[in-house]
Amino acid sequence: MADRYGLVFSLRVGLCRLVVVSGSEAARECLVVNDRVLGTRPDIAVGRYIGYDNAIFALAPTGPYWREIRKITALKLLSSHRVERLLHVRASKIASFMADLLSRSQHDSLVIPIDKQFKHLTFNINLRIIARKKFSDAEFGKAGSDACRFKKAIEDFLYLSGVFVLSDMIPWLELTESEPMFFGRDRETVIKATALKIAL
Repeated sequence: MADRYGLVFSLRVGLCRLVVVSGSEAARECLVVNDRVLGTRPDIAVGRYIGYDNAIFALAPTGPYWREIRKITALKLLSSHRVERLLHVRASKIASFMADLLSRSQHDSLVIPIDKQFKHLTFNINLRIIARKKFSDAEFGKAGSDACRFKKAIEDFLYLSGVFVLSDMIPWLELTESEPMFFGRDRETVIKATALKIAL
């Protein structure tokens, strides 16, 4: 389409106008030179219903609130001092992960699904840092365990964060429905994903 319409063109999807930028120079102009004007987030259903009316840092529109949250995040959560203080969590999880792999590797016939192991390791480190909860690998295998429920709730939350909602493009459709139509997921999933935020 860029060959036909140029490096910058717009599309109308429902009532929303989307701007497509194809060239590197035009992208630099948008993302570097005019980043304060163009660097914001749209008001979408996931931000309103799951993101506490766009109060979550990743979904908040650029403005005074977002700048304050970014400052707090940079100074308190992601500062080098804070990352250094949490080094023991990562180190202990990686040490136990390696010890577990070593003990499992003693069995010649055992095939270890390393992708799942890394997924569990990353999940455990993040959950320990964010919510101060820890789960063993055995708990991931048990159906109905807290580890499985947390993992499922986080997966649902991430899924709902990226799902297409028709009323985002055609806003008046939201007036006809009591809650947003998160395609592919039922109302129960949306409620559980929202409840996860409260649990954390």
